[in-house]
Amino acid sequence: MDRPVKRRSYPSIWRLILHPLLIIFLTVTTQVGGLLYSACLILGKMMSWSTRAWLMSYLVVHSLCAFVVIPQLAPAQGKVPLPVYSGDILKPANLWMVWSNRHYVTPELYLAVLEAGRQLKTTYPELRLVYLDASFPFGKRFPILPHRSHADGRALDLSFVYMKDGQVANKSRSWTGYGDYEEALPGYTSQAKVCKEAGFKQYSLTKIFGLVKRGSLRFDSDCTKDLIFALLNQPMTDKVFLEPHLSRRLGLRHTKLRFHGCHSVRHDDHIHWAVRS
Repeated sequence: MDRPVKRRSYPSIWRLILHPLLIIFLTVTTQVGGLLYSACLILGKMMSWSTRAWLMSYLVVHSLCAFVVIPQLAPAQGKVPLPVYSGDILKPANLWMVWSNRHYVTPELYLAVLEAGRQLKTTYPELRLVYLDASFPFGKRFPILPHRSHADGRALDLSFVYMKDGQVANKSRSWTGYGDYEEALPGYTSQAKVCKEAGFKQYSLTKIFGLVKRGSLRFDSDCTKDLIFALLNQPMTDKVFLEPHLSRRLGLRHTKLRFHGCHSVRHDDHIHWAVRS
């Protein structure tokens, strides 16, 4: 009687491809997510958990670390988290930025942005500054893609100010805060076109992050101008990046207000603010 032929067991596609890709993706986007994912995966294998069980364990552990544990550990690295729920001066564009640990700054920048917000409150009492990417909590050289200069906690992206039904919306115009550009008006030079013609194809790359848009929000030029002035006038300010056509449109001139260069990406969807060390 012939013996049944044993089939050779091969590693699944999930284990060979998807696990490493997810670990890389979570590390790049959240700094610690790849490590937490790996730990939960190993524990799940040891405990013979189902796929659903260890995935749920990862989501719970990551969320607990992002909202509770890491904010307590980051000050030892010289960084503090921006407020999430408390306070009437600052708010995140979305909770993904908090869950992915992208909202950490130096204590000095934290105090400076609070002071800028307080100054604006005297004119715009309903305004809350909407922050976008800052830096990761650990280290000063870990890149926070796609940015070039956010690793050390001394840079912060802020949303422009938008209006809805005549009131300050306190929201960014896209879900991420990036990619929904305030295009150059007729008669103004489009730096995006200039850079593209010069061969810098990546200049408008952040458009891919602006897929989920809130089209009902209108750019508030007066309040945005006052916000930029408040940032420029902070003693610690090193520089503010803004698209040249917006600087001209808003009538802004300052030695610390600069064009970031075609090697970077567009800055007519947000304000890039950096302070000195």
